[in-house]
Amino acid sequence: MRISIRKMNDFLMRIFIIQVFIIPKTYMWLKAINLLLIVVYYFYIYSRQLNKTLKIDHIFIIMYIFWNIFESFVGILKGYSDVVIRAGTVNVIWPICFLIISLSGIEEYELKEFTKLLVIITFILEVLDVVLITAGLLGNTRVIEFISSMNYMDAIVSTSRGGLMAFRVDHVDAYSFLAPFCMVIAMRKEFDDYLSKRFVRIVAALSFVIGVISGVGTVWLSLALCVAIYVKREKLSVNKYLILFGFAAIMVIYAVLSYLNQGNVYYIVEDIVDRFGENKSYSTLIRYEQIRAMFKLWIQNPIFGQGIGYPVQYYRGGFAYSGSANEMMYFINLYQTGIIGVVIYFSFYIRGIVRLYNNNQIKWFGIPFGIGLTCLLISNAVNPILANLSTLWIPFFPYMISHDVDHR
Repeated sequence: MRISIRKMNDFLMRIFIIQVFIIPKTYMWLKAINLLLIVVYYFYIYSRQLNKTLKIDHIFIIMYIFWNIFESFVGILKGYSDVVIRAGTVNVIWPICFLIISLSGIEEYELKEFTKLLVIITFILEVLDVVLITAGLLGNTRVIEFISSMNYMDAIVSTSRGGLMAFRVDHVDAYSFLAPFCMVIAMRKEFDDYLSKRFVRIVAALSFVIGVISGVGTVWLSLALCVAIYVKREKLSVNKYLILFGFAAIMVIYAVLSYLNQGNVYYIVEDIVDRFGENKSYSTLIRYEQIRAMFKLWIQNPIFGQGIGYPVQYYRGGFAYSGSANEMMYFINLYQTGIIGVVIYFSFYIRGIVRLYNNNQIKWFGIPFGIGLTCLLISNAVNPILANLSTLWIPFFPYMISHDVDHR
């Protein structure tokens, strides 16, 4: 009976991973039920032997949860209980669930299945994106509307400057992790028989192309960081002509897409200049205003912060805006949880990455996942990627790897 339950739990784990990437922002109740069933299994199996399964690294998760609970009470005492309750799942409940799951420890053979699953999921997302891009180039809005009707993406379809059709899919943030993960696997020389080298390289190439044409700055940053971190860590020599070829390929991709959609390459170049030049875009100016407002709040209580749920006020589009949610995730952490909170959060993130990088036994997995996680955390600075269940599990995953594996 126990073996059958374990198999059922493994099945639920795979379904959960598929759900968080394929439908990241919809059917949250379904993902929550799935996760809670997994947690019940692990709690039943390991709750009686906590003294054996609870390890030193779990202190980082416990401190993370404890400080979130403390700052939640601070927010409630200041009268923001409604916001604290809404954020309670992300700040407290899901981290507790991940702590319970981490008591078991994922073995090396399970990591191979997990890696294969992530690569396949990335390929599925790429196929869907290719269909959407092709439909957009051909002006076939029926395909886009059909996929949108399945709650797969935001129901936003518009025609922007130069005749370019723009739409945003819900999983675009996942490329900040999945694209570096697959690209590093493809760049590594070691390949086991559990993965097809040709298939992985096709998936990696597609993730690079789709990441480039997504127009999302955080994804661009992840692609660049992925190559830079890997080259630095592995001490590889990179041909300067290869770098020039990469930049040329990016511009060609943009130019071809613009031409096919009767657009103008000028608008693409102008958009890139606006992102990095002196003429900052509207979204960039909004972020500056957010940072200034949050910094002023942090100065008032730099050690402990203002508490979770405490709103920040700034001007947006000429109107006064007040709320506790915005794009600058780490600045939110700073003014709401103070220096202590930021130190705890980053200690938790860094320790997880170190566990992956220093694990020689699973180096084939640790380096790709660690680089993907690093890129995700950097992207999270300007886009609240980790503010929902679909991506929150990723920083916790390094702690779920078996503690019996050599970490010297």
